[in-house]
Amino acid sequence: MVQNDARSAGSFLSGDWVIVASGGSLTGKERFLELVASGELTYSVMETRNLEVRVHGETAVAVACRTSAGQYRGQPFLLEERCTCVFVKQAGRWLCVLTHLSPLVDERAGAARGSGALQRVVPALRVRSYDKSSAFYAKLGFQEEWRHQFAPHLPVFASVARADMRLFLTEHAGDCQFGGLVHFYVDDVDRCYEEFRAAGVVIQEPPANSLGPDIRDMLVEDPDGNRLSFITLAKKLPALTGVPA
Repeated sequence: MVQNDARSAGSFLSGDWVIVASGGSLTGKERFLELVASGELTYSVMETRNLEVRVHGETAVAVACRTSAGQYRGQPFLLEERCTCVFVKQAGRWLCVLTHLSPLVDERAGAARGSGALQRVVPALRVRSYDKSSAFYAKLGFQEEWRHQFAPHLPVFASVARADMRLFLTEHAGDCQFGGLVHFYVDDVDRCYEEFRAAGVVIQEPPANSLGPDIRDMLVEDPDGNRLSFITLAKKLPALTGVPA
């Protein structure tokens, strides 16, 4: 793809080929090749690693990690993704019929924080404007880890994180609804309160022991009505070591 030759790229694709972006949007062969042929979409990097291929008769599945970089209408992009391609043998030639892309989170970062600190479940919140929402979450100390768009005019799916707390923010209508609720456990909710206020964040409910004497919580609301509850426990929860018989 770094040659940006639409005709050559199209020769490896079936007529009904589609690509599925991480947020679920679909783009067909004709539209994709139009973008490349016009120069609106150009690639300068297309690197594949950890390739695995499984062949089942006249169908093959290829899975790999992929780094791609380039420009769309003059705007640069850099994507780290897991790419899955399905090939079918037609008239003696292998043609790709489907490409599916998923954002690739760098698991080494989680490992560096310790095996017990890697967040295994990541909640997703619906946002109307990722640019507006990311600015808000930056005030809460959440920084962008990565974002995915097949093209700049399509919806954004992104990951933001504060220490070992992580959120997915999505503009895709089918992912979830506005008005979600996420609870974050923090070491000192009162310190977070002062930090957020200093950054200009409006606090819906300041720190209080509304849930009990050993639970101190605070509520913040993002620009799209998603509620963020920050909680500090006075006592650590006991570790689950087993289930009684």
